Amino acid sequence: MNISPQQDLIREESAARDIDTQKNKWTHKYIIRIAVYSCLCIALSILGVFSVQASKTIQYYNNKIYPNISIGNIPVGSLTKEQALAKINKIYTKGNSLSLKFVLNEQMVASISQKELGYSLPFTQAVEKAYAIARDENPILKYKTILLLLASQEQYRIVIQPQYNTRVITVNLQKIDDSFRTDPVNARFEFKDNKVTDFRKEEEGFSINKNSALATIEDLLTSQEVMQGKKKTLAIQLKTRTIMPDITLSDINQLGISELISEGKSQFHGSSAERIYNITLGSQRLNGIIIKPGETFSFINALGEISGATGFKASYVIKSGKTVLGDGGGICQVSTTMYRSALHAGLPILERHAHTYRVGYYEQDSPPGFDATIYSPSVDLQFKNDYTTPILIQTSVDQNNLTLSISFYGTKDNRVITLSQPNISNQIAAPPTEYVDDPTLGAGVVKQIEYSAPGASVSFNYSVQKNGKITTEDTFSSNYTPWKAVFLRGT
Repeated sequence: MNISPQQDLIREESAARDIDTQKNKWTHKYIIRIAVYSCLCIALSILGVFSVQASKTIQYYNNKIYPNISIGNIPVGSLTKEQALAKINKIYTKGNSLSLKFVLNEQMVASISQKELGYSLPFTQAVEKAYAIARDENPILKYKTILLLLASQEQYRIVIQPQYNTRVITVNLQKIDDSFRTDPVNARFEFKDNKVTDFRKEEEGFSINKNSALATIEDLLTSQEVMQGKKKTLAIQLKTRTIMPDITLSDINQLGISELISEGKSQFHGSSAERIYNITLGSQRLNGIIIKPGETFSFINALGEISGATGFKASYVIKSGKTVLGDGGGICQVSTTMYRSALHAGLPILERHAHTYRVGYYEQDSPPGFDATIYSPSVDLQFKNDYTTPILIQTSVDQNNLTLSISFYGTKDNRVITLSQPNISNQIAAPPTEYVDDPTLGAGVVKQIEYSAPGASVSFNYSVQKNGKITTEDTFSSNYTPWKAVFLRGT
């Protein structure tokens, strides 16, 4: 095959171009390698310089806190721990000059000293925390933090948390609340002839807002003003919170009180004027009380303090196995009558105590065993309202017939109440009458201080059925000690 001179020239030019292309490829790769090696060398050089500088920096701050670190608002960078501690000790409070003053209605009602509070500032711990920054075991994190601190790109602030005894504060707040708290008073009303006839508007109560006070105290004790000693007497303005009554006048039409549920009665012929007075006063204080569904009624709590200071007179009471004069003698006539009404209403009796001996007043219109004694604060009469509607207590004293009536109003629920006849056993005659000479009485004067009563054991069964199911079943027992009559005789 013959090749023309022109074709031969084209081939030579093509071969030359291939050789040039190959040369260019090797030249480009060579340049890239040189550039990479150069960058690597530069990077290693920079890293070496940085490592040397970092080592020098770490060495310089070996016993110093790194820069741009503060405790509170006090810069402590580049200081040793000792220097930092000395610096903040000069600025922050020391000694026992701090005090809390609790103020209610513009009057100081309590105070707590710094010593009682146990208030202190943990400076040493704060300095240790500041010193520990950028000393992480992870070298990458450590160098990163150091670099940022040195370049002022990052700042650390150690917050000082004061140490103090919060229990001292809560105890004081509780004492203040106990002293000044006012409990709410429920609306009360009279129920007569199937309608409400007498209103008393509810009263709101108030108590100390302890949570608000605690938050205020915490804010103050952690403030820079207090920690730096610029403010040493802290006046805590106590706020109050309103306690709403459970029952208001607007609730009355929703209570469901529509009929008489039960009534308890007792007679007290032969009572002294003081005893009659106490019976009347005690029953008046219980008149109109409403027992909510599910609520437990406590006779002692409902009646309140029994003393001369609350209006009761001295009359005979049973105390420590003796009949003696005491404030409120006769109140057990009220508790006994309340007990009888609770039984007739078919309520669960949670607490009831018999008298030490048989008291004649409680057997004038009742067999023995249906009495209930109370003695504040531990001997109580308690029962529960297990109706679905409230129970209204109505009390009435017939001064002419010396009869006390306590009625419960609400809504009946078809419960069936069964009270057995009392079983009386172990009857023991009263001991012989005793005469005690008393030189304080005139010659020939005789005064009876104890009345005789035979002893006995009495029990009766009590059951309540609702919808064919027994809901309450109990046996109430009373053991009465035989009691002798005692007369004082003047000599």
